[in-house]
Amino acid sequence: VYAIQDGISDYAEEPTTAVTYMLRNRYTKCTAVALLIVVMAMLLFGVKDAFVTSMITLIAALAATGLPPASQWTSIDWLLVGITLFNICSCLYSVTPLPAYNAANISVLMLVAYWLQRSIFIDHKYTQAVITGYVMTSFVAMILAVTAFVIYRQAVINAGFSETYSFRFLYRPLGYVNNMWAEIAVCMLGISCMMKRWRLPLMCLAAIAVLLTFSRGAYLSAALLLVLVTLTTRKRKRLAETMITVTVAIAVVAVVCKGDLVTTIHLNDNVTQRNSTEWRKVKTQASVNIFRSRPLLGYGNGSYTLITDGKAKSEEQDTFTDMAPNLPVKLLLENGIMGTLPYILLFICIVQGTWRCRRDTQTCVAGCTLTALAAKEMTQATLLQTPVMMFLAYSIMAYMQRSGRKYTEKNICSMRTTTITVTVLLVAWMAVFGGINGTHYLYNKETGHLNNGIKAVEQYKASHDAKYLKTATEELAVAFRQHPYDG
Repeated sequence: VYAIQDGISDYAEEPTTAVTYMLRNRYTKCTAVALLIVVMAMLLFGVKDAFVTSMITLIAALAATGLPPASQWTSIDWLLVGITLFNICSCLYSVTPLPAYNAANISVLMLVAYWLQRSIFIDHKYTQAVITGYVMTSFVAMILAVTAFVIYRQAVINAGFSETYSFRFLYRPLGYVNNMWAEIAVCMLGISCMMKRWRLPLMCLAAIAVLLTFSRGAYLSAALLLVLVTLTTRKRKRLAETMITVTVAIAVVAVVCKGDLVTTIHLNDNVTQRNSTEWRKVKTQASVNIFRSRPLLGYGNGSYTLITDGKAKSEEQDTFTDMAPNLPVKLLLENGIMGTLPYILLFICIVQGTWRCRRDTQTCVAGCTLTALAAKEMTQATLLQTPVMMFLAYSIMAYMQRSGRKYTEKNICSMRTTTITVTVLLVAWMAVFGGINGTHYLYNKETGHLNNGIKAVEQYKASHDAKYLKTATEELAVAFRQHPYDG
């Protein structure tokens, strides 16, 4: 009865195969939906040590649900696989192996979540369940963020200041740096636009969350998102509702924080904004000069801060973030031309997919959201350093490729083969991960000589024995050769 109600013909050409397949996956997919929502919430609220639990549960869910047949993989699928493999290979040559290893782990987790959603999003009802879960979780986060802003603003006002713009670094909703939270809020605004029920209040709250960051990059990317949504929306009623909702959000923020809003909109009016813009220009130029030393593969994931430390800095600029001024600079410096090319091709595929499905409002909004996030990354690169943002970006890409493709018996056999192969590789990666983390191999390798040198120095101070001084000199010399950019 369940199979008939859901329309067997939409999923397979052979009824018998479809019945078996659907009944086997019904409860599995329901469980997978719940797991995805929980993982998203753990990443958003910064639950400690969420990686291992998330990886194990998502791999199990993926093995039970199955991957799309390899013959039906899209260009985006293959590019994301390529990016993950490159991130793993980056561990072998990175000048900062520990951050590179962490980046590889996160990349693998995002790929697993992406594949699981690709499998789930074949069915419309599961798709809506996942998106609704993400939006409701985001709703709670935005309520907490707005509440945190009220408390933060009141503290600034009580201290005798009339505006909060110069103290934005103190505003850290859910523990995120303001620029990170700004990008999360823009993403939430885009996702809320894809909702059918409760769309208007969710959009209004998301727009308020974006405006309260007083981030120029967030304002520009949100404006781009709204412009793109306006151009792709065919229903006048939906367009009017969107414009009214955004207007209400702007009015609410203007009433409470008019001065801060005006300062942000002026973009480059005060000294702080001009210094920030100048910092981005100078830092970009310095990064380009450093890039020329390793143009092909870069310095490895997680190396940007270390490689550029001391470059293009001044006394006034030390107050600004150590993040890359934009995503292209970060990618070129850390991954080189070889690692940046897949991201360029990925963006082209997203734009192409958005145009191809321009008559589908939800798909267009998803593509517009990713485009707006790319624009935000041109003002400061935070996406690759924010796991929940990577998770949402991968989720939106999976959502764009949802389809009800027919599964024949041959397709299902191919699915099993693909699923088994990928599951074995993921389990092997988890075994490597467990071995490295359990034995602290990488940590000891990278810090062993430094710790031994420091220990020998302390022993020399206590005993004044020359042998400890010799040991310290030798160990620290090895540590310096091992980390030449950390001298």
